[in-house]
Amino acid sequence: GFEKAAKPGGPVIEMTQVEDFSLTRGDHAGTVDAHWNPMEGAKSYVLYVTPDEDPATANWSRLLPVTKSQTTINATAEGFASGDRLWACCQAVGSGDDNVGPKSDPATVIVP
Repeated sequence: GFEKAAKPGGPVIEMTQVEDFSLTRGDHAGTVDAHWNPMEGAKSYVLYVTPDEDPATANWSRLLPVTKSQTTINATAEGFASGDRLWACCQAVGSGDDNVGPKSDPATVIVP
């Protein structure tokens, strides 16, 4: 008979808050570059954007997950125009159910 192979990987690493999240103007009009410190055990990262002035009460739009610790946000596709202020934050997603860290401190930039 066949036996199931053991699942690869060691203990699940609990996700914590993403650190050093920052935004810069992208290389192209309507784009914003996001950067943050990679986190051990993170399988992906989810970014959120909002035009709201107060990130604490903002209505955040969830973007598609990314696997690297940097990405370019297509702000135009998210409804932002050149000259608009964009706020964003990021959270790490690890392995295991509901292993999601808290959102990073928000960062802001003017869309080029």
